[in-house]
Amino acid sequence: MPAEKRFSLTSFLAAAGFLSGFLEAAVVTPWEVVKVRMQSLEHQGRYTSSVQCARTIVAQEGPAALLTGLTATCARNCPFNGLYFGLIFTAKNYLPESTAPGQTFAQNLVLGCGAGAVSTFAIAPFDVVKSRMQNERRPDAAAKAEYSTVQRALVRIVRTEGVGALYKGFGPLLTKVVLSCGVSYTAFHYALDFLTSRDA
Repeated sequence: MPAEKRFSLTSFLAAAGFLSGFLEAAVVTPWEVVKVRMQSLEHQGRYTSSVQCARTIVAQEGPAALLTGLTATCARNCPFNGLYFGLIFTAKNYLPESTAPGQTFAQNLVLGCGAGAVSTFAIAPFDVVKSRMQNERRPDAAAKAEYSTVQRALVRIVRTEGVGALYKGFGPLLTKVVLSCGVSYTAFHYALDFLTSRDA
């Protein structure tokens, strides 16, 4: 494929990945709020289950509280998806076509892990902001949030804790994402090859 067409296709795939982040964020944000609250020491003993946690949040803070951090989640997921898919398909253009199963496995695993690692470094600050916003419990829906917007949260964290605070928890986050991306991308290709062979 000519270089211009490869660049155009890669740009298209990266844009598609970026746009997919909006829908993904809308779907996962309520459950991210519940997850962050249940994992936080500040809320230890307050919630007994995911359903009870969601109900308590809605009752005490209003339904909109389940969408806390939606903007931050979009700021995290959209660039991540765009970078991830853009990097994978860019790298695939320069890799030799693999023929042996072992080579294909290794190639897909490295592609998934590598793209996941680079993308994670780019979006880590927004993951911190998202968690801060979602962990903040307000007595009622009208109470003022400490981290009211992504921009204010970023500025507040840097001013009070330093730039390094934007990468708190980066090690566990990187490990989780790299393993997840590597396994999922490799498994995706195995499943795709299996279905393609059955259809042939």
